[in-house]
Amino acid sequence: MTRLAGTATHRYTFRVSVINDTVVNAFAAPGGYLVLFRGLLELAESPEELAGVVAHEMQHVLLQHGTQSVLRQIPLQLITATITADAGLAGHVAGTAAVLGALRYSRKDEEEADREGLRMLEAAGVDPRGMMTFMERMESRGGDMPRFAAYLSTHPRTGDRVRSLEGLATVHGGASAPLMSEADWKELQQSCAVGVK
Repeated sequence: MTRLAGTATHRYTFRVSVINDTVVNAFAAPGGYLVLFRGLLELAESPEELAGVVAHEMQHVLLQHGTQSVLRQIPLQLITATITADAGLAGHVAGTAAVLGALRYSRKDEEEADREGLRMLEAAGVDPRGMMTFMERMESRGGDMPRFAAYLSTHPRTGDRVRSLEGLATVHGGASAPLMSEADWKELQQSCAVGVK
């Protein structure tokens, strides 16, 4: 993580916590806190794949997406509460529209975190293909959703994300160096109570 954090000027001290749960997920909280679930570490097959997830989450912090999301939700909730108090079905529709509007911005944030995360990986000399192979593995194991459900998701469709990242990696591609040896990777997984494959 130090290698990634050193690619940008910022005021954050990043802290990572691992939750002992099989859920394949990670999230960033304002202030530099990153949370990884054990299931994500189990699914990752290389340190470069894990670095892709971490770079993505670090970008949510650096781009202040969490703070912006909270600020976006406050007016939407106030408007929705005002309308739904006396408008019945019309209020419900307006509330649904407000939520969908917030999700659209969230997908924009996800795309930005993907793009800037890839640039962070390249600036740190980390092979960005790990970010893409991890997304593809999630999709192959059912991580992607049918088109309509994906539209309601906070993440863009996996295939779209990978194609976009492949284009960026082709344009900005540079030299990369391994993050750690296979033995060090296995040790990291074991230290996080991961059942090594």
